[in-house]
Amino acid sequence: MFINIPQLVKKLKIVEGDIIDFFIKNSGHEEKLLVKGLSGDWYSDKDDHSKYRIYQTGAKTLAVYFYTEKSLYVKKIIWQDSKLIITLPEDVSPKDISNLELIESTRTSAASSIRVLVPLHSYVEEQNIVIDDDFLFSELSRRNKIGFRLFFSYKNSRVKNQFRTDDSEIFEADNDYSLINISVHNFLALELKKKKNSNTVKVAVLGSSHTRPMFRSDSYFNPDYKNFYEVVYTQFHSSIISLVGRARKFQNQYYATRKQTVKNYIKTDFEKTFFEELKQASPDFLIIDIYIDVQMGVIYFGDGSIISYNSYQAESNYVLDNLNDKPKLSTIFNDDNYVDDFKRALKKFKEMLLEIIPENKIIIHSFDMSEDYKDNEKNIKNYKQSKGSIVELNEIAVEMQFLLERTFPKANILDIRDSNYHGGINNPIGNMPHHFESDYYKELLNKLTKIILTIER
Repeated sequence: MFINIPQLVKKLKIVEGDIIDFFIKNSGHEEKLLVKGLSGDWYSDKDDHSKYRIYQTGAKTLAVYFYTEKSLYVKKIIWQDSKLIITLPEDVSPKDISNLELIESTRTSAASSIRVLVPLHSYVEEQNIVIDDDFLFSELSRRNKIGFRLFFSYKNSRVKNQFRTDDSEIFEADNDYSLINISVHNFLALELKKKKNSNTVKVAVLGSSHTRPMFRSDSYFNPDYKNFYEVVYTQFHSSIISLVGRARKFQNQYYATRKQTVKNYIKTDFEKTFFEELKQASPDFLIIDIYIDVQMGVIYFGDGSIISYNSYQAESNYVLDNLNDKPKLSTIFNDDNYVDDFKRALKKFKEMLLEIIPENKIIIHSFDMSEDYKDNEKNIKNYKQSKGSIVELNEIAVEMQFLLERTFPKANILDIRDSNYHGGINNPIGNMPHHFESDYYKELLNKLTKIILTIER
């Protein structure tokens, strides 16, 4: 078998540190190429300043490891205005470095056969290489976070070099970005994020996945929301009836497998510390949705304490292990007094809430649930949950949201129900009637922004 190394380097855009495995097709399947007795010697090309090692792996397969003769550690990196300035050691001439290219760090784990390298504009200034490139800085300016590596040719070598460093102190930035990470295995791999904007709107959310996901950075939701908003507090899946009720001791062992964030939500619901925590967070605006009051309910105990009935309780053994405390489930479906209890809770909720935040800084998200969803081919499909039950829940939501709106007549209403969005089969948090297609969350945030712009902070 003949391996044309220069052709391989050119085709796969080989960079120092790369390891190439070889496969053969066997009955339509790809299998790694098995070898025996390779010595693993180093080979070099005198005209190329790079070397490679053809060797037998521990699994007795064929591999080639690529390296360069020059390990180039940088002395300083300064990000100044719209330029990235890289200072080289005195024993390296900047003129020996050419063909500077960028690759996003998120792509470096992909196979080199699909490696996407972006040529960069640069020039030499004394012992510095100065990158002054529209692509790099326009990308940085519109993202909250970016990671990238820089590849180059040293004395026109075919195998690309990488800058090296093991010291985060060599990086300086005179702008709105801060350094997260500077290297991976001593190869320069800058990871940067925008510093918090002091002019962002501080929001708190009391609600559910009807509302909270519009403040997520996933591409499905709103990747750039942090340019405009800071979520300073969230209380998830709590009923208003519970939040103003009698406290109950939180027992961590029932929720030990939950993430700490979720355990905090549950603990707040048990111990009734919502108002204290909200005051400490000091948001500009509070967004409320009452999904738990509409669809779920509360659990009363014999001593008068209350907790929200939500997925956290439905999936735990807490209630079953506390049957001696005489738990009673109360929902709009099984308790004739539920709506009256909700009205009484709203009155107390208003009294306590308005001590913390002005009424016109409260935003009520009026929601409904979708009866269907879009599949991958954009076809409309019905959920397994019966259409009748979803329609009934939406009617209940209208009634209870009206009570909430009447309690806070000066609050603002966030409502995009007339947009008729469907559920989304690829929603990262699951495909169900209260999770929607991507555009729902984008319109929701846009509508929220329009509301906030009309209110003086």
